Order: sequence, then structure tokens, then C-alpha cells
Amino acid sequence: MECQAAITCPVYAVGGWADAYTNAIPRLLTGLPGPRKGLIGPWAHLYPHQGVPEPAIGFLQECLRWWDYWLKGVETGIMDEPQLRVWMPDAVEPSPFYAERPGRWVAEPSWPSPTIQPYRYVLTEGALTADTADTDAAAESRLDCLGAQATGIDAGVWCLYGQRTDWPPDQRAEDGRSLTFTSAPLTERMEILGFPDVTLSVAADRPNALVAVRLCAVAPTGASTLVTRGLLNLTHRDSHERPTPLEPGRRYTVTARLDATAYALPPGHRWRVAVSPTYWPWAWPSPEPVTLSVFTGEASQLTLPVRTPRPQDAELRAFEPAEGAAPAAVEALRGHERGHGVSRCRDRPRHTQRRDGGRLPHTCGRAGVRCGEHGHVQHRGGRAVVGHGAL
Repeated sequence: MECQAAITCPVYAVGGWADAYTNAIPRLLTGLPGPRKGLIGPWAHLYPHQGVPEPAIGFLQECLRWWDYWLKGVETGIMDEPQLRVWMPDAVEPSPFYAERPGRWVAEPSWPSPTIQPYRYVLTEGALTADTADTDAAAESRLDCLGAQATGIDAGVWCLYGQRTDWPPDQRAEDGRSLTFTSAPLTERMEILGFPDVTLSVAADRPNALVAVRLCAVAPTGASTLVTRGLLNLTHRDSHERPTPLEPGRRYTVTARLDATAYALPPGHRWRVAVSPTYWPWAWPSPEPVTLSVFTGEASQLTLPVRTPRPQDAELRAFEPAEGAAPAAVEALRGHERGHGVSRCRDRPRHTQRRDGGRLPHTCGRAGVRCGEHGHVQHRGGRAVVGHGAL
């Protein structure tokens, strides 16, 4: 069992919004008893001085400030600064790659921050209705979604390394395979920072089912940019230690916590929640095809962690420029970039991955299988097994 209270040494937790491990940073700031700081940039799974997307920072100088203070007793001022500093990204069009993310640095003196307040939307039929709205639009209805295994093919890479095709593309195709709930266009800018929660009243027609929830930002053009997501195995609704099957047809109220995020949505843009019972290849499919029912109304809500901009953000100490030692000399025997794309093969989505400089195509309608008559490439334990015929 995780016991953060046993960690008493000073901790500086650092990550990026495009990394797979960002949730640990706000969790550590919440649970650790000793001195602690957090830093989250826009980066993928890279060091911040090599950061993609930009802006990169002088991470080595920041580390030196931390070590000098705690190991040498040098007063560097690092503990006089806010406990959490993050990059607040501005809204962008969806793209499989970002060289940089526009935005600004913001900070919170402590975490959890008392300045972040929940803002709730009720899931109504096809819409997100502000919880403060004086309307009867929250009347309950039942919406069914039969899981399609293609849902998730536009999820992007689970742990991004800053490659050219790592980020999720436009989510409109994924939205079309899901139940969606979209807000009215915002009348003023809204910034979120933290963990969004989606509470759902659901039922399933099978004893084993999951729910995948995505939060997207919808531009006036209709483009849908993935902001964050979360998955919940519904047999884990009460406990991860003791999963219990669902009773088919019975209603349950569950909460899917989405990954920590920061995002600034401008006026004229809309929030969208998308719900599906499948999300391959991020989640293993349920044993049988599942029809998931979502009951709209007061029991189903989106809760956003809304942050009010602070004038102190403009006064934050600037990071030093990014710098580092010259890389070691290497001889490249073959390329190392990876990539992936989505097309259609025989009226089915086809997912192509290229690894090892493009030498190993990994194209599939099923995971690990090349579609067509020319053979297949299947990756096993880091090796590539090449053969012919269908698997």
C-alpha cells in the first residue's frame, strides 16, 4: 500500500502535461508531510531542458538551486517561491505534434489550492448544462452506447516522447463513436487546473464493463481537441483490491477521475464530455461486447477545477535558459523515430505503427497484425517476428 507519510525528505516533483506520469505531482504535494515543491511544464517524457513542446527551461540550474539549498545550506530562494508552478496552455487546434504550446507560467502558493473552485455541469441529453442554470433541462433520460472496438484508435500514444505523431489528432471521429455532451459556447475565458471529475449514473448489460471518459475542447470550427481523459473498470467501482461483477441492468453511480490537467478555454469555445465502454488500445476490451447506459440529469455531472487568474503570475521569477552538456558522439546505425497513422482497410479502421526507423511496419485491424495478403509483423518481447498468412 502507498504510504506517502513515510517520505520525510524534501521532494521536488517535476513533470510535463504530455507525460504519462503527471498525476503523481499533485498527489505528492497533497500527501507528503515534509518540504515539497512541484513543477509541471508542457513537455512530453523528456527532461525540461530538452523539453518538447517548448518552452524548455534551465532545468539543470533549477536542480542546482534545489541541491544547494538542501545539501549545502546555500540560500537560493527556492523555498520562498510558490509550492506549485505549472504551464497554463492556451487553446490549440488538434494536431499529432506540437513543437511548442502557447501559454504562460502560473503558480499556486500551496496544493491543494484554496483558490481553485469546482464548477459543475449537468449531463443532459447531448448537452452540458451549467449547474446554476434555472431550467428544467436536467430531466432524466437514458442513452445507450454499444461499444465499438475502434473507439480509442485516435487516442494518441500513452507515454509521449515528443515524436511527430504522438499527440491525439482531432477527436471528432472518436466523439462520433461515443455518447457526447457539449456545453454552450463560453462567454468568458475559463481556466482549469487539477483533476476534473465525471460522475455518472450508469448501467451495463454485462457483468464486466468499463467506462472511458474524455474531456475535449471544441473550437468554433468544430475541431475537437483532447484535454484530458480517465478510465474506470466498473468492477472496481467500490474497490481496486476486491473487484465485484456488475449486476446487468442495475444502475450504479460511479465517478471517473480524469488525469490532472491545465487548460485555458477562450470565449466562443465549448467543453465536451465523451463517454464510451471501449478504449482500445489503452484499455483491454471487456470479455463480451457491452452496451453502456448513461442516465442524464442531476446524477450525472462534470466537475471542473476552475482557477481564477492571479496578478502574481506575471511576477514569477523567470527560469534560466535551457542548457546542458554536449551530447556524446554516436554513430547512428539506423533511425529511431516512431510514428503511427490511422486509415481504413476493408471498411475497418487500420492503425499503422512504424518503429526502428520505419524498418518494421506494424499495421493492423487487430493489434499486432498487418492487414493484407503480404504477411504480418508481430512484436514479441521486444523482437519482431515476421511471417506470412493471417494470425
